[in-house]
Amino acid sequence: MIDSNNVLLLRPASPGSGFAPESARGGLIVAMVHAVGVGGEEAFTEFFARTLEPAVTLAGSTVLATFVSEHAANTYPALPIREGENVFVWFARFVDSAALERYRQAVETSDSRQRPSEVLLLAPTPRSKLQ
Repeated sequence: MIDSNNVLLLRPASPGSGFAPESARGGLIVAMVHAVGVGGEEAFTEFFARTLEPAVTLAGSTVLATFVSEHAANTYPALPIREGENVFVWFARFVDSAALERYRQAVETSDSRQRPSEVLLLAPTPRSKLQ
């Protein structure tokens, strides 16, 4: 782990929604963080499956995993976890920066729930399965 200053404690949003072993390589790995409010994780998970995931696919990308806040105690205090937040986080592989930009433009003019509060471009480490 190269950077550990922006950490959320997460759990899969639904059974099977965590990262699966993947063979496809290349593209941009992006994490989108949506603030969902207290108790909003389940409703946003349904909204994502119904509305956002199809838009991501149309933009030429693949959803890799979805997660929600895990409200458990931080058992590793050396790692400063952002606490008291309710989020839905999804990870996607975009074919290229143009596909990411198409998606961003599509959600910019849409319902505010579709716009993430944070967009993180990730650089998988050499041993990552998301390389």
